[in-house]
Amino acid sequence: MIAAGRFVIPCPKVGVVHKLYALGDCHLGNKGCSVEHLQADVKRIAEDPHARVVLMGDLADYIGPTDKRWDAANISSAARVADLADWGNYLAGLVVNMFRPIAGKIIGALSGNHEATFQARQAQQLHSWTCQQLGIPDLGFSCFLDLCFQRRLDKAGTSRRYRIFAHHGAGAAQSAGGKINRLMPSMSANEADVYLVGHVHERDVKRMENLAANDTCTKITSRKKLGLFTGTYLRTYHEGTNAGYGERAGYRPVPLGCSVVEFQPFTDDFRCREESVSARVAI
Repeated sequence: MIAAGRFVIPCPKVGVVHKLYALGDCHLGNKGCSVEHLQADVKRIAEDPHARVVLMGDLADYIGPTDKRWDAANISSAARVADLADWGNYLAGLVVNMFRPIAGKIIGALSGNHEATFQARQAQQLHSWTCQQLGIPDLGFSCFLDLCFQRRLDKAGTSRRYRIFAHHGAGAAQSAGGKINRLMPSMSANEADVYLVGHVHERDVKRMENLAANDTCTKITSRKKLGLFTGTYLRTYHEGTNAGYGERAGYRPVPLGCSVVEFQPFTDDFRCREESVSARVAI
């Protein structure tokens, strides 16, 4: 786990909506990856002056030819035979090229299980290399980070901080209840305002309110907590291609895209929106 520190965002005007895109589970290099929808979301982020991004891991489908999960029929048609000789670097290059246009808006990148497994089996630090190429922090597999919105950078007492807990996620739950049960431990075991969890290829949100008291303990208040599953760009079913693992397992199709948290810092409002232009596209 990494304590990633503060990310300061100038916020000179009240009422401006700042958006944090939690974007991951892209599985670039897999034929089922909806590259066109990922590109559309990257374009939207690039055009939004108030957008920031956390990359949630599994950015490429890091599965090599020696892996028992390898299925050549699911390789992207854009790949050449020669690319197989350096498959890991080829996939990492896809990630860098995809996200280079928005590198200045990326707060950092988590490693996913695909990156971690490929690294363990192939002894290649592709996640670290990707972060270096993009000039962004490596957030490990999980992290805390603070978004600090500041009205004036030259004066104290004019900032609003939101603590973010981000974890790539784990487990293979398929039912709605099972997936929520993967989110709840993060929200109960870690102290934050917003919880971002990937891996389960779902977009969902869980809201909680914890009772508290004000600083002088003279008034009962509450603390809002927002937990999100952050989505995927990998189709469960893709017409005309070899069945992927999701189809073989009979998983239900899921909406593609990423999750977005909207902040209005000095009205103390933050909420989840399905901002992705690829929302509700499943096949």
